[in-house]
Amino acid sequence: MANNYFKLRRCEEEANEDLDRSKLLGAPVMPEGFFEKLGLSESDYFIAQINCSELPDHTYAPEKGWVYLFLDIDTLQPKAFYTAEEPAELLSEINANFDEESCGETVAHYLDFVEESEAFVFGPKDKDLDLQAYADTEGKVTLLQIDALALGDSKLFQFTDLAVGDGYLIFLIDKKKLAKGDFSEVSFIDYGY
Repeated sequence: MANNYFKLRRCEEEANEDLDRSKLLGAPVMPEGFFEKLGLSESDYFIAQINCSELPDHTYAPEKGWVYLFLDIDTLQPKAFYTAEEPAELLSEINANFDEESCGETVAHYLDFVEESEAFVFGPKDKDLDLQAYADTEGKVTLLQIDALALGDSKLFQFTDLAVGDGYLIFLIDKKKLAKGDFSEVSFIDYGY
């Protein structure tokens, strides 16, 4: 049975056969003309693409389609976008204007789905974390949660608490809006432990 927990696998060079995989960083693959409609700024950092068809039925994810997560590194405001269209183009210029010192590595890390891990997508919010001080979590579902332990010694997300080897990076969405396919309001938590 497929699961929504994942381990990260670093990929120096993205191969054509892997372009439709869920991943952190790297270059997103989007439907033709989709990127131009997003209205992103120069400080919006590509975080992840999630191929919903890779996920099991028991998650909150749509059955098919793609979710793209971005984060404004100046304001830490998240943005999420969904499309049911199949991706057609690799956008290699995404994240090209961010340097490794301030943001960390931008090389792709594929999500290899496993039985259990410190990281997951489209699941209930982690009951062990007291997130109320960071955001209103009532009625929210986790879109993406990454524990620093899941990153190992990778130098990713240098603008967050994960850079010092502790904490979580969490994207949340309202469960009712998600059920309607509305990704317009997403919360972000940079949670240190």
